[in-house]
Amino acid sequence: MKKLISVVLICIVLTFHLRAQNSAILDSLTRAWKTEVDPCRKAEACNELSRLYISESLKKASEYVLQGIEIARDKKCERNLGNLYNTAAIVRINEGNNSKAFSYIDSSIEIHRRIGNKEGLAAALGNKGTLKIYVGKYDDALKLQLECLKINEELYYKSGISTTLVNIFNVYFADKDYPRSVEMGV
Repeated sequence: MKKLISVVLICIVLTFHLRAQNSAILDSLTRAWKTEVDPCRKAEACNELSRLYISESLKKASEYVLQGIEIARDKKCERNLGNLYNTAAIVRINEGNNSKAFSYIDSSIEIHRRIGNKEGLAAALGNKGTLKIYVGKYDDALKLQLECLKINEELYYKSGISTTLVNIFNVYFADKDYPRSVEMGV
């Protein structure tokens, strides 16, 4: 019983520590966003703020991502715009607006393909594949995840590879293809 109480206390302390860190990061990014003069960096700060606010406040996340999109569009910050569209899709998914999420993800994919940003392309493909799982389009989801995996392998991006392998497992599992999900070894 003492061990359980110790574990619970450690988890509580870690939770407060992580929230404090998140708060410090939000404060720092908010200051940077307010003082930044370079529009592409300001758009990037909007993207980071939006991503951090997704778990705190979808309203604020949406406000920052839309401001970032406007800045990036006006100032031709293509890489930032692609990243912001991807983040906007995540916000819309969390709001339950899958059709708008698909629109944003498709815009992100188109931009990242055009400018040759493989990291951004892999992220957007992975997110679109995950959304396809949620809407029951397993064949589409698998194709997107396999394309994402190929890019992550080309980039030697270990975290992306592992995330994508988990997503491929999720495709097989959601499609009730249990033998293939077991083959994934996840």
